[in-house]
Amino acid sequence: MLLGFIIIGLLFFSIDYIPDSLLKDVQNKKILIASLMIPFGLLNIYLSSILLGSDRTKEVGVLWILAPSTLILYLIVLTIFFQTGVMGAVSAWILSTMSVTVFSVIFVGRRVKLRLKMNVHFLKKSLVYGLKAHLGTCTQFLNYRLDMFFVQYFLGFTQLGYYSLAVAFSELLWDIPYSVSTALFPKVSSSSMEEASSLTPKICRNTVFVMIILSLGVFVFCEIIIRIAYSQVFLPSVVPLRILLPGIVILSISKVLSGDLSGRGMPIFSTRASIASLFLNVPLNFFLIPKWGIAGAAFASTVSYTAQTFIVIYYFVKISKNRVFDTLIIKPADFHAYRSLVLEQLNKLVLKKNFFHLIRKRNSEALGYI
Repeated sequence: MLLGFIIIGLLFFSIDYIPDSLLKDVQNKKILIASLMIPFGLLNIYLSSILLGSDRTKEVGVLWILAPSTLILYLIVLTIFFQTGVMGAVSAWILSTMSVTVFSVIFVGRRVKLRLKMNVHFLKKSLVYGLKAHLGTCTQFLNYRLDMFFVQYFLGFTQLGYYSLAVAFSELLWDIPYSVSTALFPKVSSSSMEEASSLTPKICRNTVFVMIILSLGVFVFCEIIIRIAYSQVFLPSVVPLRILLPGIVILSISKVLSGDLSGRGMPIFSTRASIASLFLNVPLNFFLIPKWGIAGAAFASTVSYTAQTFIVIYYFVKISKNRVFDTLIIKPADFHAYRSLVLEQLNKLVLKKNFFHLIRKRNSEALGYI
């Protein structure tokens, strides 16, 4: 939280020096108000990481559900009932972050006693590990969002709106590899290198298979979905969305394998891949956006995502001694596992149905006797 308040202070003193071309038509006051969520957001991230590292994934899942749920609730109250406009939306975001942070504190506080005291030794160890990963996180964020600034700079806010919808729609698919990577991290960190090298390829190739199936569905039906959900006004989002989908699928490989590398204590390799991707992404955006518009921005992202994934695959294969084929291509044994899983669930449904039928039959007999 201290770090968050320091960031707010730096923003307060530097916001007047940010070029107007980057924050065109955006009031500084709204940005400063929105920054109030930073300390709580950081605290929530750290506490969620503690829960995740302790393999308390159910509580982490609750936090993931609470974040959008509370945001929707506050948005309905502030923007629909009280009609507070943009400031209501910003306030809803802040209140949602604070609400989730309260639950994070409660969940962690069940197991450990929280004290406002700094452990210098632990802080040093955390910084050594965290800085390696954080540089990659920052560069990856720029990979995800820097194209937004380029689109706004070259094409204006209308085209930015179309492109933002395409990006938001495509990134919904990342919930799958992100969830897999999140669950994989504590498993790998608590396993031997041999166990991790055996587990990760199975998870990665099945994640890729699911992502390909879902992406094909989005590719085919995205125009219909956008027309129904957003009206035909947003149909210009369809082309960049379809161009982004291959990159979304390919980068899902990087997300899963990065979870493995971080669990092995080697986040630096994912960081290197993110930096290389960023250096490729920036010139591609400068060259392709003026030439191809928002389709060029989407193509630049797909190319940079692909380059990043190739680098991560190289490091993973080198460290784990796995083959690329075993890591990426689904096997017949995987389909047998799917079949067994489906049959197991069907058997459970049949058993439940028979159980409830037996209960109803006995209740009827008892009522007849009475």
